[in-house]
Amino acid sequence: MTSNSLVLFGSVNRRLNDFRDHLNELFSTPDTPYVPLHMVAPAPDSDTSAHDKPQGEEGEEEPVPWWLSTRQFRRTLAWHIAHQPFGVVAGARQYQHAELALFEGYAGTSASGFAAEVATERAIAQLDYVEDLYRDWNDGHRTSGGAAGRVNAEFDRIRRELGDLPGIIASPTRLRTMLQHLTKTLHPGVLNDCFYQPSTALCAKRAQHTGRPLPLLTMCLTCPNGRRSSVHLPRLTTARAQAQRPLDAPAGLSRLQTAALTTHIAELDHAIAELRTPPKPRRMNDPSALRLRHALEHASVPVRPGVDQAIVHAFERIMSGSPERTNGGLTVTALCIEAGISRATYYRSPLAKTLTGLLQAPDTPRSQDDTLTAEITRLKRADRALRSQHAAEQREMRATIAAYANRIQALSLRNAELEAESAALREHLGQAGGSLTSLR
Repeated sequence: MTSNSLVLFGSVNRRLNDFRDHLNELFSTPDTPYVPLHMVAPAPDSDTSAHDKPQGEEGEEEPVPWWLSTRQFRRTLAWHIAHQPFGVVAGARQYQHAELALFEGYAGTSASGFAAEVATERAIAQLDYVEDLYRDWNDGHRTSGGAAGRVNAEFDRIRRELGDLPGIIASPTRLRTMLQHLTKTLHPGVLNDCFYQPSTALCAKRAQHTGRPLPLLTMCLTCPNGRRSSVHLPRLTTARAQAQRPLDAPAGLSRLQTAALTTHIAELDHAIAELRTPPKPRRMNDPSALRLRHALEHASVPVRPGVDQAIVHAFERIMSGSPERTNGGLTVTALCIEAGISRATYYRSPLAKTLTGLLQAPDTPRSQDDTLTAEITRLKRADRALRSQHAAEQREMRATIAAYANRIQALSLRNAELEAESAALREHLGQAGGSLTSLR
């Protein structure tokens, strides 16, 4: 340890108390200092004995400024370390605890309520972040990821109930109340936000072997629970540059390292392209959307929040030509993928019968890709019919040829028999001599 580090370490307590005085100068009132005073017993006076003091003065405490030292923050620091990734192990090594359980107990909930205050501030920060995501989406910025359709459908429902217009928030207070439930599953990330659902989380599948979810960077980029917005774009660009740097370095990499980095860069490029692609304008009065609403009203089928709302928004995106997760095919499979649900969940919805009928209706307008797909399907079906007809004709010709071959064989045998009889008759004529006269 150098002399400079010793000086810096020795001045920490003084710097803490200088900061206390700075806070008192800025925020204290004439009657009360900002940092509360500390009651301590007066120091003993060597010139005055205890029996010489006036009655009632012995044991009285005096208010003095609170003296701050680094030891007072040991448990606060332990609590902070314990809540970081792999912090329990690091804290146990730093505090020289023999067992991890000792450090976990040392860094437990403080009786002062500090942990509850931190949890409250964290909940407020989560809600602020979700509100920023909503405002970013309401301003028309691009989003991507497996959970984008589900979260955007929820944002769309909230905007409809609030009566917001794109780029305008009608009631900020009510908006925060309606966004509260999204904070329960939100885990903000550097390259990806996670709206965690155990049934579809890729890290939950790894938990079957490890005992707890262990997300990976490349796994989160393709997870159905991931969502990316404009806030992640500069971070994705930085991550892409960092991944490209080893490939451009003079030192060669192994074949496996090069393949892994190339795959990772391709995934980052795809994520960046999704956020940079301008969104297609959505037609609010699309005839297909109006047709869906009329069909649901005619069938008296209510659209419930959650799955039903996600299905309806996915159908409208597909019909308006602005799908986010599929190629816009008018199939049940594409609709389920666009809505982020399974086929079983779709068929349990009361909307399934009405939507399936609309998807299969011949007069439903279809996109160019869907039309080409249908034409390809029709041509393949016609090709299969021609192949089947050709095979039937070939089977019929083979049967005819086999019948002719059998008949020819039978005639050949009969011809051989007649030739044998003719030869026998000629031989008999030769033996008869002059008793028989030939007619020829």
